[in-house]
Amino acid sequence: MRERIAGIVDQGSFQEVGKLAGRGKYDKDGKLIGFEPASYVMGIGTIDARTVAIGYEIQARRTGKPPLFSRDFFEYCLRPSYCDNRRAREELGASFRSLDETLADALADFRERGAL
Repeated sequence: MRERIAGIVDQGSFQEVGKLAGRGKYDKDGKLIGFEPASYVMGIGTIDARTVAIGYEIQARRTGKPPLFSRDFFEYCLRPSYCDNRRAREELGASFRSLDETLADALADFRERGAL
């Protein structure tokens, strides 16, 4: 999984979040006796120096089918596009922050909680 993510993001940029995510197995006294890792790897990285959140579902590996997303897909998604949030602002009074500001806050929160 991680090697597939490494093939999509810029070299060395992936920072995994939730490395210990999964389901613990406990005995009758509540002592951890086993651990099944989650089937999903996620984190933050860059593609062409642009910060992205990225994840990979192990199900693709279990079924032998190719993953749904590739570097080409992400590069396509990062092409400049136009989105109009005018109606949300006008009709709902919504306000929006930049993606850079939002990701910076999320990364700061992850670091503060020791997740990075």
